[in-house]
Amino acid sequence: MDSALESRRIDALEMWCWRRLLRIPWTAFRTNVSILEELKVKERLSSTVQIRIPKFFGHITRNKHSMERLVVQGKVEGKRSRGRSPRWTDIIKAIIVLLQHKPP
Repeated sequence: MDSALESRRIDALEMWCWRRLLRIPWTAFRTNVSILEELKVKERLSSTVQIRIPKFFGHITRNKHSMERLVVQGKVEGKRSRGRSPRWTDIIKAIIVLLQHKPP
């Protein structure tokens, strides 16, 4: 799945949750920006996820004898079946590229 598509879906979920928590009906015309300003949200959920995924990956790869490390690094015997989602290493590489091009 594309990183931009995942980011949009995470943002959509975040806004849906905020609207449910605030009990805003779907018929009320409120922009996402106005809701985020009302809640004083500083950072979107998708950007938090993009920061935490590499940290979690580092946490898993530090343990040399764990099953999670083998699975995440894709060193399990056999081939990936056709149509399977990308490996963690592919996702990590994509996030690193995004973080390198993001202005500070």
